[in-house]
Amino acid sequence: MKKATFTYLALFTVLLCCYGCATSNASKQDAKNSPVGAWEYTVKNTPNGNVSGTMNIKQDGEAYSGNLSTNSGSIDLNNVTIVDNQFSSNFNFQGTPLQFKGAFEGDSFAGTVDTGGQSFPVEAIRASE
Repeated sequence: MKKATFTYLALFTVLLCCYGCATSNASKQDAKNSPVGAWEYTVKNTPNGNVSGTMNIKQDGEAYSGNLSTNSGSIDLNNVTIVDNQFSSNFNFQGTPLQFKGAFEGDSFAGTVDTGGQSFPVEAIRASE
């Protein structure tokens, strides 16, 4: 009886350790695929040339928020939505309304900033921690 109890206890311990390792790896993978965090971006071919900075994405429950940080300050992103890694937001720059959209894929982001009749490509990579 003691041998059977010990065998079940040992088996339970091994299974518990395996579950813990699998859960830990899944959490790390989820964090890697999450759009939350800092992203180093470049908006290409604007009238002012290429514009670079940091895009910060935050999550509070199901809601997302964010901002764009540049050398000249911070711009809040409005109406941030992220569904299946598809990103959409809008913001104002010097009084001009802009639509910002794209997709996150692992540690990269590709999208566009659109205004009126112009569209500018955006590329970003996850910032180093």
